[in-house]
Amino acid sequence: MNVHQRKILSSGALILAVVYSLLVIVGMMTFGVEAQKTYSITSYSSQVSVGTASSCYVNVVETVEYAFTGSYSTVARAVPYTIALDIPSSSVKVDVLTPGYSVSYTTVTSEANAYYITSTLYPSTPSGATTTIKIRRSYTVKGPITKNGNNNVVTYYYKEASDVTNLSVSFVFDSSLNLNSNDLTASSGGVVSGTTVTYYKSSLISNGEFIPYVSFPVRSQFDSCASSPGIGIGTIIGIIFAVIVFVICAIVCSIIGFFRRVFYRPSYGFGYYGFGPTYYQADPGFHHHHHHHQSGGHHHGGITGTSGFAH
Repeated sequence: MNVHQRKILSSGALILAVVYSLLVIVGMMTFGVEAQKTYSITSYSSQVSVGTASSCYVNVVETVEYAFTGSYSTVARAVPYTIALDIPSSSVKVDVLTPGYSVSYTTVTSEANAYYITSTLYPSTPSGATTTIKIRRSYTVKGPITKNGNNNVVTYYYKEASDVTNLSVSFVFDSSLNLNSNDLTASSGGVVSGTTVTYYKSSLISNGEFIPYVSFPVRSQFDSCASSPGIGIGTIIGIIFAVIVFVICAIVCSIIGFFRRVFYRPSYGFGYYGFGPTYYQADPGFHHHHHHHQSGGHHHGGITGTSGFAH
């Protein structure tokens, strides 16, 4: 190999080294941008109005401010079935209060554990930058009002997949209910002022739950609302009866199984109709396929548990 050829090889190796280094740098920059994609909720204000909607429904208005770092286009609110029996899609309205952004569409879906109000933003927030987006979400919910003895109780639920700062929740009772401050009993942290009960939390960690509630004397318009869950004497008797039936069935089945084993002895590879188990050798090439069937709404990737989320 002459000197000229060695120079060509050296130059080629140098070029390859430079190209490789550039690819590594670009890859690190790309990974860095993706790794920085995150968001938090910098303020969350929620008002639950009681007595302004029909029967057992309440009106909810929430203003949420997100700080998105990276590209985001979807925000969602989860309300678990322990709180919500129904959220009519016709009652839902979501607006973006930040100029330059809007809501393309909003859906209400029934998932495994909760209703989800999911909104798609347009345009997406830019990659590699932090963008503040404020939205206002209003909707009607059936279920937060229950009956417990001589009291009605209104409860609501807050849980997000990100950290929340400055969470403010107020329960506002309509004048038609004829209540005053002495009629309202707030859960821990609630401040009663007239017919409004306010809660404030400076922070709520990601996936942390906040479940405030207020009790007040029974009002006739809420008579049809679900009773608060509890264990009465009827339930206790039912449980005892079920246990007794289970024990009796277990004993009878054990006796029948004993006689089957004594009087019927099937050989390997054969079964007896009506008596005794059927044994078989599984085909080594047999594969069992599981099929997932959906009902009650559309499945969205990332929807788990009962947390609101964004992506």
